[in-house]
Amino acid sequence: MPAAAVQTRTVPPTAHPFATAGGGTLFEYKVATLLAVDMIRSRYTELGGVVVAFEMQAGSAGFEDLLISLELVEGGHRTVHAQCRHVQRFTGADTKFATLLTQAASALLADEASFASEERRFTIVVDRDSPGHVSMAKLCELARAANGYAKFLGAVDAHAGQIAKRWSHCLQAAEGMDPALLYRVLAAFEVHAVEVRTAVTRDSVELINRLAQAWDPPNQRGAVNLANALFKHLTETGPVGGVVDMRSLQGSLRAHLPLTVGAATRRAILGRRRDAGTRRVAMTLRAIGLEDDEASVLAARALAASISITPSMDLTVVSGPMGVGKTTELERLHRDAIDRALRDANAPIPVFLHAKEVGSASLDSVVTGHVSGLGDPSRVGVHLVIDGLDEAGVRISEIAARVATLVASWPNSTVVIASRPESSQLGLDTVAVEPLSQEVATALMAMIDPHIDRWPVWRPELSEVLRRPLFAIRYALDHRKSNFAAVREAQLVDSVGRHAIDDLGDIADGIFELLARMACRVVDSGGQSAELRSLEATPLQIGQIARSRIVHVADGRASFQLAVLTEWFAANALLRDPDVLALSVSSPLRSHRWRYALVQALLQGSAEAIDTVISTMLAHAPATAAWVYHHAKAPYNALRANPLAASALEAGERVRRAERAWIEPWPKLVESWTLAGEMPALGVAMEGSHLVTAWSRNPHDVPNAVVPLPPLVHPLGQPNPAWTGEKAGTPNGDVLWPWDWTFDGVQHQVERWIANRDLLAEIEVCWPELAWDYAHQILKRSPEVQSKPILRDELEAAVTGIRNQFPDSDVHVISYRGGWRLSEAEAFLGDLHRLDVREIVSPWPPPNTRGSWTWSWWTTDQLLARLRLATSAALDVYQAIVDRHVPSMAAELNTYQLLPARIVGTLTPGTGEGLDSEPHYSWHLEPLPAGAANEAVWQLGETNDWNGSDWEKRIGVIRSLRGDVAERVRSPIHGGEPQVLSSTPAGSLALALLAGDLYAFNWTRNFSRLDMNSKSTRPLYG
Repeated sequence: MPAAAVQTRTVPPTAHPFATAGGGTLFEYKVATLLAVDMIRSRYTELGGVVVAFEMQAGSAGFEDLLISLELVEGGHRTVHAQCRHVQRFTGADTKFATLLTQAASALLADEASFASEERRFTIVVDRDSPGHVSMAKLCELARAANGYAKFLGAVDAHAGQIAKRWSHCLQAAEGMDPALLYRVLAAFEVHAVEVRTAVTRDSVELINRLAQAWDPPNQRGAVNLANALFKHLTETGPVGGVVDMRSLQGSLRAHLPLTVGAATRRAILGRRRDAGTRRVAMTLRAIGLEDDEASVLAARALAASISITPSMDLTVVSGPMGVGKTTELERLHRDAIDRALRDANAPIPVFLHAKEVGSASLDSVVTGHVSGLGDPSRVGVHLVIDGLDEAGVRISEIAARVATLVASWPNSTVVIASRPESSQLGLDTVAVEPLSQEVATALMAMIDPHIDRWPVWRPELSEVLRRPLFAIRYALDHRKSNFAAVREAQLVDSVGRHAIDDLGDIADGIFELLARMACRVVDSGGQSAELRSLEATPLQIGQIARSRIVHVADGRASFQLAVLTEWFAANALLRDPDVLALSVSSPLRSHRWRYALVQALLQGSAEAIDTVISTMLAHAPATAAWVYHHAKAPYNALRANPLAASALEAGERVRRAERAWIEPWPKLVESWTLAGEMPALGVAMEGSHLVTAWSRNPHDVPNAVVPLPPLVHPLGQPNPAWTGEKAGTPNGDVLWPWDWTFDGVQHQVERWIANRDLLAEIEVCWPELAWDYAHQILKRSPEVQSKPILRDELEAAVTGIRNQFPDSDVHVISYRGGWRLSEAEAFLGDLHRLDVREIVSPWPPPNTRGSWTWSWWTTDQLLARLRLATSAALDVYQAIVDRHVPSMAAELNTYQLLPARIVGTLTPGTGEGLDSEPHYSWHLEPLPAGAANEAVWQLGETNDWNGSDWEKRIGVIRSLRGDVAERVRSPIHGGEPQVLSSTPAGSLALALLAGDLYAFNWTRNFSRLDMNSKSTRPLYG
C-alpha cells in the first residue's frame, strides 16, 4: 500500500502489542514485530535462515508489504518478498490470489536466475484461520521438491485430495498462464501462517517466551516491555523508517535490550553457527522424507553422538562412500570446534564451507568473511571444515596447495575436507567413515518406524546399503509407508535408484542414457568398472557424472557408488532397448549376471513390458526366468489392484500368454495342456479385483481364444462340464499378477511329477529299478529290504486273480504305498511278455543281512557297493531326465553343468541298533573332462568335514574344466543319505538333484525328500 495510507498507532508502554485483534495494516505490523524478535534473538526462521534486515512497503510484484533479507542455513543470502493478509482465500475465484500469481510470474520471468538459485522467493503470511493455507503450503513444498514439471504433476496425483484440489484452483486463478510456468511460480512461493490475534494466541505467547530467554535468568517482564517497545517503534516509524536491522534497533531500543543481545556479538555468531549445523542436518533429513519435527529431533541426536574420527594433521581427508555419513561426521567436528570456541576465546575459529563456495579462490580470501568478529585468525588459527569436495568437482590434490598457503598465513589452523575415495591422495592423512554396525543401523531405523525390530536377511551388497545412515532412514520410511508390510530386496533397490535420480537434480541431455550404458557395461562384464572411452560420452557429460554423488570416476574408469544402482540403471536399459533385453538372456552366463537387473525391470516396467521381459526370459533362460519372477513379485500382504486390467478380455489375453510361456520349457506340459500345440480357449470373468478363469477343450463350441465365461462356470455355482481348470480369487496387486495367477499351477504339476517319480517312467536307465519297485507293489511287499527275484508268473497270478473278480472294470488296488491300477499292471505284464522278461531282479546290491532298521539290512561292504553303483547311475538318470523333460533349462541347471562328474563320498558305518546308529554320509560332485563317463567313488571314513573347507580347491577344479560356469554353479558338500536305501536309489537321487536345482531357481517351493509314500511308477518301456 502507498506510504501515505499507512496508519500510525501509539501503544501505551504497559500494553501488550497483540492485545487487540485486527487485520490489514495492524496484521502487517504484528508480522513485522515477529520478524524483529527473530532478528534480535538471531534465530533461524521458517523462511530458511536468520533475519538480518527487513523493510516495510518496499517490495515489488504485488508482494510489497515486507522485503526481508536472510542469512541462509547453508550459507549465502536470500531476499523474500512478503505479502501479509489476515485472510486470503487460495481459490480460483479469488481475484487477489489471481493477481498475486500473475505478478509473481512477471517478476520470475524478469529475473529467472535469482529465483532458480533461490536467492529470491515470494511468501504470503496469513492468519492460521485463513482457509486453504495448509494445502497451499504443501503444494508449494511439492513444487520445490520436484525436479521438473512432470515429477511435480506425478507428486500431485499421488497426494490427490486437497493437494490436487488446490492445484486445480491455481490453474483456474492463473487462467491463460502456461501450467509449466505456474509450477515454477509455486516453486518460488511460500505460505506461512501465524496466530497473533490476542495476547494468549500461539505466536503471541511464543514471542514473549522467546524474548525472555535473552536475559539470564529469563526475564518475562523485560520481554513484555521489549515487545511493547518494538511494536511501538515499528508502528510509529512505519515504512518511512527505512531498513530495520540490528544496528537500527539497538540505536532505538537500547534501554530495553539486554546487554548480551546483538547479532554482532561473538557468542551470538557462534550460537548461530551451532544452530546452523543442526538445521543443515535437519534439512537433509527433510529432503529424505522425514517430517519437520522428527527431522529436527533426529538431527539433534545425530550431532550429539560421539565423534568417530580424529583429525591428526593440518589437513585431514575424511573419506567414505555415498550415504555413509561423512557430512554428519563433519558437522560433529564443526560443532565440537564451536563448543571449544565458546569456552575459550583463544581456540581456533570454526568455519564450515561447502566446496562450491571455495571454487578456485584462495582459502584465506574465502574464509576471511567468515571470521569477522570472532578473533584474529593469524593468532588463533581457524578450524575449517569443507564438505562436498567431489561434488564440486575439486580434487584433493588441487586443494592441498591452497591449504598449505592458509596454514602458513594462519598457524594453528586445522582443515578437514570430505571427499569420496580417490585413486591417489598424495600421502595425506586420510580417515574413513565406517558404516554403522547392524545393531546401530537397526536402532536408527526403529527411530523412524518402531515396527522394525530385526535386521532383514538379504544378500551382502544390500545389507551393506542399510548400514549407511542415509539408506537406513530411507528404508525405514519405505517400511512405514508400506503399512509395515515387508520391504523386499528388489523394492529397496528400486527406492535407492529413484532417490538417486532425485539427487541428480536437473541433468543434461543424454546423462540418463549415459548412466544406463555404463550400467550395461558393468553388468555384462560381471561387475568390472566401465572404461570412460567406451561410453561414447562428451567431456561435459563425463564431468557431470564425476561430480554426482552416485558415480565414482578414477583412472579412466567409472562405476556406481552403490552396486545396486548398477542393477537399477541396467533395468531401465532393458525396458528401453529390445537389443539389450535380447543380449541379457543370450547365454546362461549373461542371464546369471543380469538377473538382478531383470528383477528391477519387472518392478519398473508397464504391463506390456513385463509380459515381454518374462516371455523373452522363458524362451531363452527359463530357469532364471522363474528366479527373476519370484524375486520381483509383490509380498503376500501387498495391496490389491483394482481393476486388474481394462477389461476381462484384456485380462484373459495376459493370462493366456503367461500360461503358455510357463509351460513352454516343459515338453510334457505342452503335450498335455495344449490342443495340437495350441492353447485351448480361455474363459474370463472379472469384477473389480476378483477374477474367474476356466479353459475350454472344445474349439468348435468356443471359436475365439478369449471369451467371457458362461454364467454357469463358477467354482461356487453350478459347474459346466465343458470347462476345466476353473480358478477364482484376487491376485496380488502388482502388474505381475497374470504370471503369479498362472505359475502356481505349473509349479504344482512339476512338484507332483517329482514327488511321484513320474519323470522316471520314460527313462531307460531307470526301467530295471522301477520294475523292481512296481512288481513289489503288485505283490504288496516292501521292495527296500527284498533280495529274492520276482517271477513273472507270480505277478500274472496276482493280476489275474483281481481281474477275475472285476472282469469289466478298471479298479484301483489298495496297497501300502498308494496302490496300483489294474489296467496299468496288465500293461506292465504285456511289456514283460513283449520283452521276454521272465523274472525281475534288483539292479543294485540287495540286502545281505537282517536288522531292526532299514539300514541294518546291509553289511558295510554291501552298502558301499550299492552306493558306488547306484549313485553313479543316478547321474546318468539325471542327465536323461533333463534331456527328455526340460532340455531348455540344461545349460542353466547346476548339476547338469557339472556333468560328466564323479560323486566323491565318504561313508561312516552305523554302530549297533537304534535311531542314533544309522550310517552317515558326506559327498559332493566333482566335474570330469568332457566325454568321460559319470562315476562314483566312495570310501570309508569320518564324515565330519561336510562344511566344505576345501571349497576353493573344488571351485578351482570347476573353473579349469568348465570355464565361466564356475561363476554361476556350486558344488556343495551334502551331509544327508543319498537315497541309497530307497527302492529306486538311482532315480530317487536323480530327482533329488533335479529338485534341488529347480528349487535354486524357485521352480519348486521346497527342497525336501521325495514322497516315500507315493505310488510306484510303471516303467514305460519303449
